Amino acid sequence: MSETQLYASSPAEVGLDPAKVEALLDRAQREVREGLLPSCQLAVARNGKIGAAAAFGEAVQGGVKKPATNDTLYVAFSCAKGLFSAATWLLIQDGKLDVTQPVVKYVETIKESGRCKARERFACKLPG
Repeated sequence: MSETQLYASSPAEVGLDPAKVEALLDRAQREVREGLLPSCQLAVARNGKIGAAAAFGEAVQGGVKKPATNDTLYVAFSCAKGLFSAATWLLIQDGKLDVTQPVVKYVETIKESGRCKARERFACKLPG
């Protein structure tokens, strides 16, 4: 997929409120400017297209501090857990993931790897 297919021409094209997107970008830029974050990179997508993307501040790249860009790579470490959890809850909410079904219904390669019993269910910890 080409980059032009990934990006919308404007936030409004994908149904995002341009004023709210601008407020988000302003907030991120302010937090970098005020020193709360050394850099920030964000993208907001809807319906398979990126409606807005921006990067602020400086990030160490190859041992050298450089301006952050939309192409800057960051080490995410445990951030992936939160993103995966949020995506999982959205799938449950939309009825696209049924946690009462065996995991292998959705991830067949787990069965093949022998790491998961065919009847194992998803384990989601509820807040509280």
